[in-house]
Amino acid sequence: MTYAYQLADAWKFSGPNGEEVEVRVEGCVRANNGEALMHIALGHAGIVLLPSFIAGPYLRSGELEAVLTDWTHRLRGIYAVYPQNRHLSPKVRTFVDFLVSRFQHRPIWHPQPSTDR
Repeated sequence: MTYAYQLADAWKFSGPNGEEVEVRVEGCVRANNGEALMHIALGHAGIVLLPSFIAGPYLRSGELEAVLTDWTHRLRGIYAVYPQNRHLSPKVRTFVDFLVSRFQHRPIWHPQPSTDR
């Protein structure tokens, strides 16, 4: 199961000894939403690569099982895209500040689930 907007059908990992591996993913399920992929995984439909802020609660409850825990996925980012040459509305500025405070210090693709959602 993969993200529909992912540019390549491969997952890139770094191993416990620093080795790097690219794993080709050939699944029949593609979705543009991590929550949708998580629900499909909960239905035992296959392996999915999810950020800890989505999968964490289900890993802790035992509904999902982590695999390749010694391997780290090469980080992807979360981006707030907005016109740089315009003044941001207070609502947008507040939301961007929230994203920064929520995600700047915690790896979103960390193999150990975060404690909050």
